[in-house]
Amino acid sequence: MFEKGINEAERAMWKIHKYRKQKIFKMLEKHTKHKLFMVWFDPADLAGRFYMSKSKLKVMRAYFKQ
Repeated sequence: MFEKGINEAERAMWKIHKYRKQKIFKMLEKHTKHKLFMVWFDPADLAGRFYMSKSKLKVMRAYFKQ
């Protein structure tokens, strides 16, 4: 993924995130008897790895976009 560059990696990251989020919310609609449900989405972590030294604004967007 990184061979094509950071921008391509970021697009892939958000595409995967969107897919995972859709699957999780579909599962939650079917299984509603949870007393506690937690999920960790990784775009903010990955954005930090991509951009921390270059663009802190992109990292902050990743936290708010989730």
